[in-house]
Amino acid sequence: MTQTLGTSEPPTGTETVLLVDDEPGIRCFEARVLRQQGYLVLEASNGEEALRVASDHDGEKIQLLLTDVVMPQMGGGELAHRLLAQYPRIKVLSVSASDNDGIAGAESLGPWPSLQKPFTIDELARKVREALDSDLSR
Repeated sequence: MTQTLGTSEPPTGTETVLLVDDEPGIRCFEARVLRQQGYLVLEASNGEEALRVASDHDGEKIQLLLTDVVMPQMGGGELAHRLLAQYPRIKVLSVSASDNDGIAGAESLGPWPSLQKPFTIDELARKVREALDSDLSR
């Protein structure tokens, strides 16, 4: 499902991405970029909402969880573990505002790829494709 048009074009895809970020501006930017790259994007503003979205959408059809690490009530690590318990085929890509975010959530997030804020459109597109194409076993 990968299409790359030379080295200057970011990779595209058609997979379904569950995007979770409590900051509306960042979530809107990420969603717009991913939709422009061909992905179906489901959005949630927190972990509880993400669990409902996954359930309503049939989580088996979600290929990637793209989640902020630090969020109120339920962080990205707990969300990833809860979703993977129900839908073990979902890949995970965590997004962190700083190296310090990872300190609190490092053990709970696991060995999944991560992306550091701020990032470019190209970095986001490439990291999403990398996470989707990974064969990281859980």
